[in-house]
Amino acid sequence: MRKKMFFIVGLLFFNYLVISCDRTNNQVEVFDDNRSNKACAENKIPNEFIVQWKSGKISKVDGMSQQYFVNDFLTQNLDQVVKAEPNYRITVDSSKISTQNSCNQAGWHHEDIQSQAMWGKGHFGDNVVIAVTDTGIDFNNPELFNSIAKNPGEVGVDENGNDKETNNIDDDNNGYVDDVYGLDALDQDMIPNDEVGHGTAVTSTIVAKHDHPFLKGIAPNAKIIPIKFLDNFRGSTATAVKAIEYAILRGADIINASWGGNDSTSCSTILPDFLKTIEQKQTILVAASGNGDALGRGLNLDIVSKTFPIYPASANLKNQITVGSISPLSKKRSSFSNYGENSVELFAPGSQILTQVLDSKMACEDGTSFSAPLVSGTLALVMNAYPDLNPIQIKKVLLDSTKKDKDFRNLTSGTLDLQNIISE
Repeated sequence: MRKKMFFIVGLLFFNYLVISCDRTNNQVEVFDDNRSNKACAENKIPNEFIVQWKSGKISKVDGMSQQYFVNDFLTQNLDQVVKAEPNYRITVDSSKISTQNSCNQAGWHHEDIQSQAMWGKGHFGDNVVIAVTDTGIDFNNPELFNSIAKNPGEVGVDENGNDKETNNIDDDNNGYVDDVYGLDALDQDMIPNDEVGHGTAVTSTIVAKHDHPFLKGIAPNAKIIPIKFLDNFRGSTATAVKAIEYAILRGADIINASWGGNDSTSCSTILPDFLKTIEQKQTILVAASGNGDALGRGLNLDIVSKTFPIYPASANLKNQITVGSISPLSKKRSSFSNYGENSVELFAPGSQILTQVLDSKMACEDGTSFSAPLVSGTLALVMNAYPDLNPIQIKKVLLDSTKKDKDFRNLTSGTLDLQNIISE
């Protein structure tokens, strides 16, 4: 009897070990902390994690140690989790973006891409909504503020006679209360006010009015959804996902992403999985190709993406356009601009771009961050010219119209040209 009892206890203990081992193995399978990658280790945000659920939802979990997250949280939710990882910082390296007080070649970009060809046909981006996922916009700039696409579900009067903009109710049931003007994914509020200037400069490249001789937005009548997920050039995988989710939720026709040009975006496997879901949406993602290595030398994304992909530039979605930069004098690729025959669709002006920054001041900018919004704005003009086309067709019109140069190492061997769009 005693031997039988020992046998039963031993068998139960063995089964416990097997189950515990299976649990541990499953935890390892779903959780990857990239501990062997120095850049990833340095960019982990302490005690913050991001979870991809089998339901399709992606959420941030914070306030616990990695040991507790893996051994307790994941153990309790293992059957509902696809994968989990640390929440990584996402930065736009400000040292690679050059800002000057004056532009020697101010306005050259509109002449180069022949903007007037479409403006002359009455195409200014009317009724097109562009989500700018960035550092927000300067709410004290009346010109940019008036270009915001207000959320129609949060405007007007509710059934109690209260102003929907301030009634502290989620009137349109989209999960956000009083999100009239956009989203601040960092501070979890609905006022994405820019404290850095990058998002303001990007936005002005798209929608600045034409009352200045050189500072002219490519699509001045387009509407903007400002979405702040970076602050002082820092954000995270979690805030990037939330920013793009919100852009899709609001029905943006175009999503501008002038960010991602650093090693930390290659640390996440959840971010590229999420980006793939954009292919099912009726929108176009426009991504900056990035501003090269630490010495400002452009990288070949075809090569880099095999080992350290830069997202969203390297996502390679069917409804995505990745944009590199050309310079005003040579009209060749800017030395800092990333490129790639399979990874970058085209180039556009990205040096000596006159923009608005904080306090309605003007600044001259260099960087693929400013090539991307030129393409985003141009897409708005194409949507005006060809209102019956879907996003994939709109993308094709744009890429088929590029001005060719055999030395341009991108998919189309070309740069942005609006005259060719009209001539098609």
